[in-house]
Amino acid sequence: MFERALTWHVTDSYSSFETVEIQPQHTVAHGEAMLDATLSGLGIAFLTNWPAAAEIHQGRLEVMPLTATA
Repeated sequence: MFERALTWHVTDSYSSFETVEIQPQHTVAHGEAMLDATLSGLGIAFLTNWPAAAEIHQGRLEVMPLTATA
């Protein structure tokens, strides 16, 4: 288990930036490895459009809206 929380910066429903802390079980720093792990069902990933666009278009990857609640 990862020893510390990681911080993700997401956009809320009002297009304001919010900070969300996650407690991952595993971390991956390489974009292609992260995409492969996500496609294999190992968890969620914070990916840019570049590696994920084709997978989203083909329906193999789903965009998960991350919105902060007040």
